[in-house]
Amino acid sequence: MNRFTNRGTVATLSGIEGFAFRGGAGGDAIDNFGAVMGNVDLGTGANAFANNIDATFYTGTTLNLCDATNVFRNDGTIAPGAGALAVQTRLGGSYLQTATGIANMEVDFARREGDRITATGTVEVSGTLNFSLLNTQFIRPGRQFQPLFSAGGGAHDRGVTFNPQRSIVIDYRLINQNPNMLGVQYEVDFNADGLVGNRREVGEYLNRVQSSGGPGGLGDTVTTAVLQTELDAYSFMLTQLGTEFYTEQQALALTGVQRFARNLQNCGTYSIAETSGDSSGCWWGRYDDNPSTRDSRAGFPEAKDDGFSISQGLQKTRDDGWVLGFGIDIEKHKTEGFDGLWSADSSFVQLGTSLRREFGSHGVGATLALGNNSQDVTRQLGVTTLSEAEGNRNVYFVSSVIDYSYGMEFGGLRIEPALNVGTSMLRYSSMTENGAESQNAVIHGGSEIHLWAEPVIGARYDLQFLNGDQLRLFARAGMLQYLSGTSSKVRAGLEGAPVEAGPMRIGSDLDRTHFVGEAGMQLSLKSGFTMSFSYAMQESEIREGGAGSVRFVLPLQ
Repeated sequence: MNRFTNRGTVATLSGIEGFAFRGGAGGDAIDNFGAVMGNVDLGTGANAFANNIDATFYTGTTLNLCDATNVFRNDGTIAPGAGALAVQTRLGGSYLQTATGIANMEVDFARREGDRITATGTVEVSGTLNFSLLNTQFIRPGRQFQPLFSAGGGAHDRGVTFNPQRSIVIDYRLINQNPNMLGVQYEVDFNADGLVGNRREVGEYLNRVQSSGGPGGLGDTVTTAVLQTELDAYSFMLTQLGTEFYTEQQALALTGVQRFARNLQNCGTYSIAETSGDSSGCWWGRYDDNPSTRDSRAGFPEAKDDGFSISQGLQKTRDDGWVLGFGIDIEKHKTEGFDGLWSADSSFVQLGTSLRREFGSHGVGATLALGNNSQDVTRQLGVTTLSEAEGNRNVYFVSSVIDYSYGMEFGGLRIEPALNVGTSMLRYSSMTENGAESQNAVIHGGSEIHLWAEPVIGARYDLQFLNGDQLRLFARAGMLQYLSGTSSKVRAGLEGAPVEAGPMRIGSDLDRTHFVGEAGMQLSLKSGFTMSFSYAMQESEIREGGAGSVRFVLPLQ
């Protein structure tokens, strides 16, 4: 038998595609203590190849030991195709990997091929099996099987330590698909276990992106997702890619609509705080300072808003007893969220009208408002590179409220239970952000309808002064209950994604039940001028808002 011992490096000018060794007739044995790269063909005879401890063999497509009983023994490291190249090595013979042996195997998602050793004899694998990923931007969701070893005489796992490349979106198992094939069963799901809330929707969106034939312009984004190994870091990444902040802007718009509807009821305020002596009509003006917060839920980051509104209107009693009113509301808001990574400046303009009449102790009324909310949103992203996405869009809305109240007098005290029922339709325009290239959000136009009921009970107490002035104390408490449309949503995608992926549907929970209240005082002078101060609150499980207000009223003659 011819024996060759290598303690250095054996390679060819052709690299992995050339022949490192060729044998002839008779037996040949190779002991590798160094590094070998390329194909090996030892010809006929009783051949053997020993890849010893600390040695490395970068196999090509051919490792021919001739007879199936001839053994390639791996005590060192074997790497088909070396690094970054998936190669199927055809082994004429049997493969034995011992406890010290290491097999470095790869799968290339661009070529849909992986490293593989196919033996005519048997395969016995112990030691360590490393499994890594190439061109992960082309990975597809779902369950796949990648064969690593196949053998005509059977492929066996003899207690191998399996070490796949870690990824939060991939689950691996080393299995025998059949007695002759040992490989990796892996399941890819960008909607990884443990994600909550809108992050699951973003994960499913990435699944659709990859199922649509490839990442489009999101290759780096997909690669970054696959490289994530911790749930918190992956969740943080998906939150950046989502459009939750735009849904939160819609939620703020809805709150502004409800506030203005209350102010339209009677001379710029809720009916229980109506101005004394306003039966002939009034001009009113009002300022509200209305900050609010949204707590984190289901991964949706905390957000806070600082806003104010200035509104004014006219109200006149008609000859038939109906009271007709008109008003305008202008609001400014500055919102921050996600630990300062999100910010927005928005402006509201609303125009409204009201109609109201008293029938003894009973009162009925209705309001109708139209408006626009212009939003300038900035989102800081750091998924692949640091970037700043900016978007501007408009949300248009129409809202109507009908109310019924019943007043009961007890001297200077009036108790007034009431019910408001309102509906709003929001319609928002399409928009594409700029500044973040392929990760820019693409917002699809759409609309949504919200219906709510607000039962309340109010009380007021009037104090008359000798000079004719009057002081009124008032309060109300109730509950706003959404009957439908308990979340605000946007349909959105990413600019670099293929159109076939369709949009994400990202929502912001409005909370079904909100507790509302207000308390204040107003001073009405004998001359007819009225000034009032009040504080209103609206609170739910995750939302809290308060508004300090000042109102001025002049009577119309």
